Amino acid sequence: MEIKGNGEFVYEVTGDGVKVLRCFSFGQYAGIPGEIEGKPVVELAPYAFSEHLDGTIKEKIDAAGPADPLSARQALCGERLREISLPETLERIGRYTFYNCSSLERIQFYSRTRDIGAGAFTGCHRVRTLDFTVCGQDAAGLKELLTELTEVLCVCYHGEEDACLWFPEYYEEGVENTPARILETHVHGTGLHYRNCFFEKEFQFEEYDSLFYLAKAQENPRLAARMAMGRLLYPLRLTPEAGERYIEYLRENAEGVGCFLIEKKELNQLEFLVRNCLPEGQNGREVLRVLTEKAGAEGDAQAGSFLLDFSHTMYPSVRKRFVL
Repeated sequence: MEIKGNGEFVYEVTGDGVKVLRCFSFGQYAGIPGEIEGKPVVELAPYAFSEHLDGTIKEKIDAAGPADPLSARQALCGERLREISLPETLERIGRYTFYNCSSLERIQFYSRTRDIGAGAFTGCHRVRTLDFTVCGQDAAGLKELLTELTEVLCVCYHGEEDACLWFPEYYEEGVENTPARILETHVHGTGLHYRNCFFEKEFQFEEYDSLFYLAKAQENPRLAARMAMGRLLYPLRLTPEAGERYIEYLRENAEGVGCFLIEKKELNQLEFLVRNCLPEGQNGREVLRVLTEKAGAEGDAQAGSFLLDFSHTMYPSVRKRFVL
């Protein structure tokens, strides 16, 4: 196959579409188009965004790349890559395509991308956000990518409605059972349970929600709060029972969660917490007092103003009257 270049991409035209071999850019963001030469982009080649390339392939790519290395774009690979947007047409990601892209933080992709080669995301330990659009009910591509990435992830899920799904970290450890002369695999963290919430190709929201008892017991309280808040703010297929469990957790931890949201400048989430998850009575008033002081200490005028207004509305001052 002939290797071609257009200054921004080096690619091959195959029988079913275009395979991207290399991307060139001035910045740290890669936006892969849906078409090149009028044909759909269906594949990312092995090592396409890795600094490691086979010598022969590298020579061909260099020959097809930008002609003037001093003024043209540089190869966007390795630790330079921070964010990538993949097109709806993309079907395959090759072996080690993103090998050691250690600065990659965000991936946008569609459910048609379901064939992911071995080690495609090896060394990508800073990925924190997946922006995923599902076509129909087929979420197989999401399952494949979640399997590759074991760190804490926030999935922005776009289906018939939007959802915000947090997936905890997990890791596997090989432990030798000497008497039995076998090596046992021990799994740490709840992330594997959450990543298994699929039936065939469809993501199971009810199963995801049913696992919250594990997150409450084993995960960082701030992550558990993120998980609860994400489901309540974007309640796609959220049952009333599951919603009440999330609200109960936030109500029990309202002070700590509120302080965390103020630190992160998450005003929308703070407003939701205060309006829907405050403890009743004097406990709620005390939480508001602590949060107002926290907003002042953080210098957050917006949060402080909202909290003062809400406090005055919920707990209006009673003026004393003296009758002579």
